[in-house]
Amino acid sequence: MDLIETARALLKRIDALLENPEAKRASALPDGGYFLDENTVLCLERANGDARFPYTADGFNLWAHSSGYISINESTFYVVLSADGGKEPYLNFYAGLPADGGYVPVSLTGAARSPLEGETARYTVFTPQAVYYLTRTAAADFVVRAYVTREKTVRFSLAALGKTDTELYLAGYFNCFLMHAAAECCETPWFRQCRAIPSGFEFYSVEDLDRSTHLDNYGVLTRTVNAQETGRSTTTSRTDFTGAKSNYLAASRSLRTGRFAEGRQATKFTDTAIAGDIVRVALTDGGAARVDYSLDAVFDTASCAAKAAALPSPQEFDKYVEEAERMDREKKNSPLMLEMRFENSELPALSAATLEKFVGFVVRQVEFAALSKNSGVSLLGVRDVFQQLEAALMWTGEKCRAKIIEALGFVCEDGRPPRQYSIPPTPDAPPQMDLRKFIDQGVWIIDTVYRYLAYTGDYSILDEPCGYYRFEKGIQKTDEITTVLEHLVRISRFLISNIDEKTNCLHALYGDWNDALDGMGVSSDGSKEFGTGVSVMATLQLYHNMTEMGEILAETDKKEALPTAEVKKRLERGLTEYALVRESAGRRILHGWGDERSYLVGSSRDPDGKDRVGLTSYAFWVISGMYARDKSVREDILRAYQRLDSKYGLRTFDQFFAPGTPGVGRIGNLPPGTAENSATYVHATLFGVWSLFMMGEDKAAWEQLIKALPVTHAHLSATQFVMSNSYSLNPEFSMDGESMSDWYTGAANVLIKTLVRCVFGVDATLEGVYIRPAAYMPFASAKIRIAVRGCSVRVEYVKKGNGKRVFRVGGKFREAPPDPVSGAPALLLSEADLKGETLVISVED
Repeated sequence: MDLIETARALLKRIDALLENPEAKRASALPDGGYFLDENTVLCLERANGDARFPYTADGFNLWAHSSGYISINESTFYVVLSADGGKEPYLNFYAGLPADGGYVPVSLTGAARSPLEGETARYTVFTPQAVYYLTRTAAADFVVRAYVTREKTVRFSLAALGKTDTELYLAGYFNCFLMHAAAECCETPWFRQCRAIPSGFEFYSVEDLDRSTHLDNYGVLTRTVNAQETGRSTTTSRTDFTGAKSNYLAASRSLRTGRFAEGRQATKFTDTAIAGDIVRVALTDGGAARVDYSLDAVFDTASCAAKAAALPSPQEFDKYVEEAERMDREKKNSPLMLEMRFENSELPALSAATLEKFVGFVVRQVEFAALSKNSGVSLLGVRDVFQQLEAALMWTGEKCRAKIIEALGFVCEDGRPPRQYSIPPTPDAPPQMDLRKFIDQGVWIIDTVYRYLAYTGDYSILDEPCGYYRFEKGIQKTDEITTVLEHLVRISRFLISNIDEKTNCLHALYGDWNDALDGMGVSSDGSKEFGTGVSVMATLQLYHNMTEMGEILAETDKKEALPTAEVKKRLERGLTEYALVRESAGRRILHGWGDERSYLVGSSRDPDGKDRVGLTSYAFWVISGMYARDKSVREDILRAYQRLDSKYGLRTFDQFFAPGTPGVGRIGNLPPGTAENSATYVHATLFGVWSLFMMGEDKAAWEQLIKALPVTHAHLSATQFVMSNSYSLNPEFSMDGESMSDWYTGAANVLIKTLVRCVFGVDATLEGVYIRPAAYMPFASAKIRIAVRGCSVRVEYVKKGNGKRVFRVGGKFREAPPDPVSGAPALLLSEADLKGETLVISVED
């Protein structure tokens, strides 16, 4: 279908849904969101929240928001800056409806709407291929479609669908930034210009990153009009567009008159350079008018000229979307693509259909975050990307392989990864990095490479060459090249070198995964960069890493490169002697402690005098394998989880830290009940859920999981159809369910890993591939399809009321002894089982 047909079809589907109460209930998401189908989400206007979706090509992202805001960036390079919360958008589209000799402007995205705007209805529809902003008025319906091509061209299409004979306009506003920064400054207009050209507009932005790195950045915006055009007005001046320098976009005088007063054709230095279009058209009842824009960022004059000569083709724009939809269907139907299906849920507030669609979008969320070039505003967090990769490698191994190698190339020569890094703008320019010494970065790297080997069987990655950086006196690229395996060895040695000599636990340095609690590593007398404070969570992770590195090295010719067994025993001693505290009511697993163990955190008496428990040390006691050594700590863990429980699931801590709490760092600056400060920080909550499944506490795990999934909530401030970062709960400040963010959250990858490894039980290790579905399955049937070492493994569960679990592999009965930790029946697949293209494992209860 072309754009006009697509818009009409979407409006028809929206009407059918909204007029059917049962259909609305079955497909409803929080705050006016609906699944139109498993690939399509409808978002209605909302007063207290915003949904967004990334359209991406190799880390080049267009972020489309249901509020109408649109931003475009690749790593630290922003083509169009982000804006939110009522701020003026840097990119927007308008229609002008005739009124009193002028026009009433109507925002076609919903951002920066005019106070003169009459009655309208707006809908945002997200598909994996494009976003559609739909606007209804009495005179006409309108659609804006936006997407990114594989070549990193951004395409916008505007259309008016006539309901009566009228004359109106379609307008575009493009305030392109084209710099390696995330915000404007007073000098921005000095170094950016825009000129009108016959095919549209040409931006130019000059940057000097340092005395030796000069960049020329161009933006080419071309346009095609398919309509009965009655007039056109263009400008390159923001002042000309708005009517006054201090005027804001929503009150633009030009949008009321339908033309620009000056029509400036070139702007630089004294005004903000923009590209502005007003195309006036005659529209008939049942007719349509369309304007298409193509936007490219290029970095030389030859490319600029070539892009300026290529006019947008509406037919090509439409065909591209159809082709992208076909390719997406093929990918989803691939036998090696991860897929989960559920039928007839027993869970309260969560239908099987909603869970199935939601998980499909979370799979997209994980893949996007794993392969992105930033995990926030501009930099890419090492712990963030490797956790996402650990999940995404289960269905997109080749791309994850390349990302692992890329990220390892930013590690310091001593084995210390940076906290965050960026892709340098040129090969010779130094990347931006966050060099704060958070101890946990390396533990996630080892986890991820181990799981890559286990799920793909591709040991050749260990021989891939990677470089290093030096972090002394700035950031310098070294000439040294070694293998991925050597990087893992150096990362392990760096971690081992930070084991405390007295307590045999891992120093916190700047902090661990819970990076808001960044005070335990501080030196008490200030004489050293760091004291001897410890992170119990990171210690447990390193304990697990030693098992993983031992197994990895056993498959290579470097079996003696690390004393993994010796280090593991040392960590065991430290954890049992210092992290596991015996009290009258039972045992407590500490979160950590400060320099010289001068104070404890997560103890019966923390530095603020509070009795406090923390979530992550308990969760990782199980996940790391320490629990398997001595399961008698089970009741202590469950008792802590009871204290941590809340409306939205397990919290990071049961007691908040107040401002100024000594020894814990900046966490006290966060309001109580937000982020890491005694809130449901969903990433941590799902660590807890993961641990509950591993202990065989399946019903308790599902109870917590239901609370943590955004689709079960009445209100949500973030995107409703992917995992949220956190849920705030603070009555004093009227917080109840709001989230800090969404798409980049680690909660997404932990959800997928938990569903795969714990619910369906497909757990690939270097020892072998285990199939151990959770003993309690709250569905009449459930299926998973997942790639394991090139084989399409399908686990198909059915609840038949047999009273006993029965496994069949390839149609043949197979005994399944109980798992020693969870107690659930478990299979260990043989290498022969995985030799074929497909392996079907049926599980019946």
